[in-house]
Amino acid sequence: PKPWSTKVRAAIKRLQRERIQVFRAAYKLSAGTRVNTPRAIPIEGATLELTVYVPRNVAVVASTHAGDIDAADLRGNVTLRSRQGRIYARNVRGTLRTRSERGRQFISRVEGPVNVDGYDGDLQMRGVRGAKVQARLLSGTIVARGIQSPLVRFTTTQGGVTLTATVSTTGRVEVQTLRGDIDVRVRSRRGYRFRARSDHGRIRLPRAARVKRRASGVRVGKV
Repeated sequence: PKPWSTKVRAAIKRLQRERIQVFRAAYKLSAGTRVNTPRAIPIEGATLELTVYVPRNVAVVASTHAGDIDAADLRGNVTLRSRQGRIYARNVRGTLRTRSERGRQFISRVEGPVNVDGYDGDLQMRGVRGAKVQARLLSGTIVARGIQSPLVRFTTTQGGVTLTATVSTTGRVEVQTLRGDIDVRVRSRRGYRFRARSDHGRIRLPRAARVKRRASGVRVGKV
């Protein structure tokens, strides 16, 4: 599709400004409220649902204090943050960064590097292809299927990790949890290196895995 003209972009900006003014009046938001600030909190009991349409190839940054974020059909870099809410990201082509302090995260059909952070909440990931796919959770279970990347790195403190992935030649897979089971199923034409750790849980590796080093809760080797 052709890029939007300067006239159309100016009209979109004008409509966004008018929409913000309407929201301020209807919900009595603070005078300094803007679309891109996480500090705006409506009056007690009020709710606000905002739908924004943007050109696919622009960078998007969205954040909420207490609410869900759903980003879809984008072709630029995307950054999503939520303090208390779920995050949905689907059909994204570009670098994806997400962070949720309390809430689940759902990521699907992404082409590009993915970096996920979470404090308390599970992560579900499917159909992701990028140069690097990594996720770090403090408390939560990671279930990732259909991952394609030369570097896959998943870490959680409390929760299990289930991974089904395809890695490139000389690829690397790192999976770690302190309390939870690990189930790794990886495909590669010429093999890959792996490092798995679980201090309080079981580790399941492919049958063809050759373990070079065994320690307390640690498996290192290659397939």
